[in-house]
Amino acid sequence: MKLHEWTTLNDVKPAQLAGLLGTSYPAAYRYMHEGRIPEYSVLLKIYEITDGAVTPNDFILPVKRGRK
Repeated sequence: MKLHEWTTLNDVKPAQLAGLLGTSYPAAYRYMHEGRIPEYSVLLKIYEITDGAVTPNDFILPVKRGRK
């Protein structure tokens, strides 16, 4: 699951995400909208706060959309 999907489903705004991650608002916004890949420690925090719904691979691997 992409971080943007998780934040939408859980009604988490960028400012709230920034607080949870200990990052700035602009960084959290970029993570949410795939404009930036978080560093390792932030990837782990994202994994933890989403209870594993968003994994590091979700930032790196492309989304498969009905194609093999």
